Amino acid sequence: MKHISVILLVILSFILQTGYSQWNDIQELGYIPENITENDTIIIIGNYLFLTSPCNRDSLNIIPLNDTSFVINVYYSLGDGDALCPAIDSISIGRLSEGWYSIIFRLSATNPDHSESDTLFLTVDGTEVIDTRILNPLKIFPNPSRNQITLNGILEEAYVSIKNMFGQEVLYIKVKSERQIIDVSKLNRGIYIITLYDKAYSPIFSDKIMLQ
Repeated sequence: MKHISVILLVILSFILQTGYSQWNDIQELGYIPENITENDTIIIIGNYLFLTSPCNRDSLNIIPLNDTSFVINVYYSLGDGDALCPAIDSISIGRLSEGWYSIIFRLSATNPDHSESDTLFLTVDGTEVIDTRILNPLKIFPNPSRNQITLNGILEEAYVSIKNMFGQEVLYIKVKSERQIIDVSKLNRGIYIITLYDKAYSPIFSDKIMLQ
């Protein structure tokens, strides 16, 4: 049993020294708006957590592979500090025509050199669904945000629910006017789902927001 414990300690030491423990840097990967149309500017959001600090982005590039596929390369340099280093990137890829798209997201970091990748799949619709309970399009701004967001275009009594990416509701309010300001300063930074419900609690609008 003693020999097994020694072997486990040696393996753990090797992992920490070689940086393999840093290979799960991408915490969340998403995009806004959630329901994309041809009129929307698409923003890819990467949320990372590095095991050493400081963490600074060196470069970023977007490479089209074909008409429906892109590669996003993000490069970070890491310091030798012991503190965890969170980071968020919001990357605009502009507007896309109606169709299906795949985006390969590659995150690379130094100290030591390592990389991680993930793939997003997007659907871009050609037309918007008209709902008489809200203006089309209903506007959420600023997005990304830090302290507050504004909903503009709500035409009747409604309720707003904000949930994190684990489906936990973190904020719930009643909408009091067509232009509603929501305080989000107490929420942790990251990606959230905001949903608008009518007075019968039927969903009428949903989108993603990012808090920095």
